[in-house]
Amino acid sequence: MDYNLYSPSIKKHDSRTKTFDIHYLFFVALIGGIIAITILGIQNARMLRLDKKIIALMITTGIFFFINKIVILYSSFYDLLTMESGVIFSRAFGVFVYVIFYAILKKPYHEHLTTGAKTEPLLKKGAFWCFISLITEGVIIGLLKM
Repeated sequence: MDYNLYSPSIKKHDSRTKTFDIHYLFFVALIGGIIAITILGIQNARMLRLDKKIIALMITTGIFFFINKIVILYSSFYDLLTMESGVIFSRAFGVFVYVIFYAILKKPYHEHLTTGAKTEPLLKKGAFWCFISLITEGVIIGLLKM
């Protein structure tokens, strides 16, 4: 067999991946919370063409921490925790989900960058999902107080 070791491995018909700059997802997690980071993290994983099992793991992680956030906020409303600690825990859960997603997305992200590809802008989508996340969490908190 004759192998040409100097031929390019990526052909023109190969589809390229897209990604956001995963470092900016931290601000989405801090401002928007768990819902925003979960949606944008999953969208980024799909753009990087990650395996469906990894995306399912990301969805499960987001749901798990969101349920824990609701339990923490519920307990802070009924004086099992102080309100300040409930708010701190709820924001910390968003950042913790970011750390998990960063660990999952780090290798595919760097592989994407080594091909010379660019990153997609995150500002509009990030602001939109932060707004939707804050509204959704506000409605849920309102329902918990009833």
